[in-house]
Amino acid sequence: MILAGVALGIVKPSDIANSDAIGFNDVANAGFNIQTSARWFYSARLSLGCFAEYSFLPQNNEFWNTRNYGTVNNYYRMIQLGMQGHYYFSHKEFMPYTGIGFGANFLMNQLDYLSNYENTDADATVKYTTNDWKPSFSPEIGFLWRIAKKSYFHFNIKYTIIPYLKPTTIEVKDNIGYTINYITQNPHGHQNNINISIGFLFQL
Repeated sequence: MILAGVALGIVKPSDIANSDAIGFNDVANAGFNIQTSARWFYSARLSLGCFAEYSFLPQNNEFWNTRNYGTVNNYYRMIQLGMQGHYYFSHKEFMPYTGIGFGANFLMNQLDYLSNYENTDADATVKYTTNDWKPSFSPEIGFLWRIAKKSYFHFNIKYTIIPYLKPTTIEVKDNIGYTINYITQNPHGHQNNINISIGFLFQL
């Protein structure tokens, strides 16, 4: 049996398994996720599959407050492509499962800093984008619930762990031109996240 479908989810930044002083949860807020996946059941309780997903997380305004020196617009986008395997505790109408996935993540982090001293000698306005590939692995749990002969409701909770991302620092200057602060593109170093999604799978 082969199942394929789509899902929508909420993705939340997480600091689990992250020992940095500042974590992803400090710099970003919860966002949304859209994904498509397929899984092949090579036995009643085991499946192998593939997935592709896109996630968007906005900035945490409290963390990115630069007071009277300028305005920060920052967001995090991630495209993940990968393979996954699942074990099902039942193969009847209700099918709870656990599994793990391995993927490649394209991280697109945008930082726009607009200085209040634009067009002066102290103008530190900058637009910066991080485009970086990183591997990941994702333990997950969920269930399939057959709602029609060839249709399943799908619920999933997944924790994605992404290795360290090297930080990039941008200077913030005052009206005289002295450096008074630093804005770091990735002060957390990691972009681990929790994704909770619902969707539908259809038998091909």
